[in-house]
Amino acid sequence: TEDRDMLAALGVNQKWLFTSVFFLGSCLAGLGGAIQLPKGGADLLMDLNVIAAAFVIVVVGGMGSIGGAFLASVLIGELSSFGVLVLPQSTLVMMFLVMAVVLIIRPYGLLGKPEAEEHLPPELVESPLRPAPLRLRLLGLAVLLALLGLPFFGGSFQLVLFGEIAIFALACMSLFFMMGPGGMVSFGHAAFFGGGAYAAALLVHYASSPMELAILLAPLCMGLLALVIGWFCVRLSGVYLAMLTLAFAQICWSIVFQWSGFTGGDDGILGYGPPSGPALR
Repeated sequence: TEDRDMLAALGVNQKWLFTSVFFLGSCLAGLGGAIQLPKGGADLLMDLNVIAAAFVIVVVGGMGSIGGAFLASVLIGELSSFGVLVLPQSTLVMMFLVMAVVLIIRPYGLLGKPEAEEHLPPELVESPLRPAPLRLRLLGLAVLLALLGLPFFGGSFQLVLFGEIAIFALACMSLFFMMGPGGMVSFGHAAFFGGGAYAAALLVHYASSPMELAILLAPLCMGLLALVIGWFCVRLSGVYLAMLTLAFAQICWSIVFQWSGFTGGDDGILGYGPPSGPALR
């Protein structure tokens, strides 16, 4: 979104490009929200617990820097744990305080790069998504295999722990995908995370859908919602794009809050446990 005139000159179909990025990022957020459902149900505050941390991590790490996001997640996680032990009331304040300090000292984040004031030659432009080296691919494959075997060899604590990690990772990755490579700052991304949980909950509650199917369909539901919202949002850029996404998020929140007979209002939709639990219909 930084130089749409250049994209147009290169013959890039901007509507399809940015709508696709918006669609994929929203699908990832919806998947994270759907996976959250068996753990704690769907309510109007669940998205804030995740998206605030995800937003801080992306900003502190530096938009477009995967390594920076990882470093920021470790830093924020350690500080949050420290706050819970020493002064629980300061946990959220400490997280945003770190973000403020980083932005004052290094506005583009820990490992981010300052915006170029002029166009660079194509050979000097760093691709936001580069092919991973072979060692990193093998390491990722080993981690994936270990996670797939976790339900068979891990205990309940490990399952809950890595479930939390997966939920936060999907939330951070979806926001990073839009803000980093996509270049679209979204203040309303929480709507898709919470919407994924509500979509899965409504499918289970009203359509008697199996939990597994509901989790698979929730990202598609959020993708369809993103196509509608994105049709308006991707026409803008910068702060105007951010504010418009926030406005749409508030509209979604208001609809869920007011339509209490269908969505449960501020009570949410509760009572749906893990796929193997007795709470599942």
